[in-house]
Amino acid sequence: MSLPWCKPIFYHNLTCFGELDVVPGDLIISLDPHPVVYMPIACSSCGRLIAVKKYQLGSGPWRLFGYTLSRTFNTYSPREIIVSDEYGYEPLMHVEVPLLPRKGYWILCSARECANHICKLSGFSKVCSIVSLLGLYTAVGVTGSYLLGTAHAQSDIDVGFYGYYYAVKAFERINELLVEGVVRPLGDREVVEWAHREARSRGLAVSHVLKLYRPWSRFVFNNTVITISFWPNTMPNLLDLHSSFNFSVGKVVECIVEVEPLEPGVVEFPARVSLVKSSCGADELVLFDGLFRPVLWEGGTYRVRGILLRKENGNCIVVGVREELTYILPL
Repeated sequence: MSLPWCKPIFYHNLTCFGELDVVPGDLIISLDPHPVVYMPIACSSCGRLIAVKKYQLGSGPWRLFGYTLSRTFNTYSPREIIVSDEYGYEPLMHVEVPLLPRKGYWILCSARECANHICKLSGFSKVCSIVSLLGLYTAVGVTGSYLLGTAHAQSDIDVGFYGYYYAVKAFERINELLVEGVVRPLGDREVVEWAHREARSRGLAVSHVLKLYRPWSRFVFNNTVITISFWPNTMPNLLDLHSSFNFSVGKVVECIVEVEPLEPGVVEFPARVSLVKSSCGADELVLFDGLFRPVLWEGGTYRVRGILLRKENGNCIVVGVREELTYILPL
């Protein structure tokens, strides 16, 4: 099976990735010994890629190179992943985050600017329709099964936008389409099914997750579910973030915070959001879990349970570290 919009180069070790412009939304496939799909999330403090397994050999429903793959749910945000001698680790936010394996055969699948390419291929009319509807060809990328070329008639479409400016444009355009009725929110049953999946993977109450659903980030167009993501233009570097924390003073807190709408930091991974005010003296929210990002784009008041860490110039609350149950709840 060929992936026509992937970079046609295989790599024997990870050092080659230092020469590539890897960005969020790209996918990295290991072919040794079986296909495993990784999602890069950031650069480590030592300059290597931090990535998590997105798909691995399993019962499906995804297929790649003749193998059946299943989604890996226990590797996001970041938290512990399967340990083997192929992996390197470094500490970040009280957890050991995974670096990509040091060996294996690799191919980089880029979501950047692939929307135009995909729309020229047969069988991708759904992608072409949604990209045309939003009208942001130069800023859009397609990930998930359409990026891998494994999409079928019932597949969701995962669309991402690079950069804050285009993210806001997409946000505004989708809201207009919702008002016009061109796209619609998920039905009640679809939202409940989504909430149950997300709640199980995070240990949250389903009622909590239901409050996080936002129609502009996950909606239906022509009977197809569309999921929207926002990506920075470059891979975030965690060096400054990592070195600025004093881990000895970290503690779990619950507090009330206020956020301005359309905060640019919500685009990045990890999201770094300035707080207008908080009841626990924090001035910044650091967010590793994408489930909570859409609600922050609206701004407002939230109940946050996270790890309060002291920085050189203030305090921050970290959400998405799975050693503790952390969350954001809109009020």
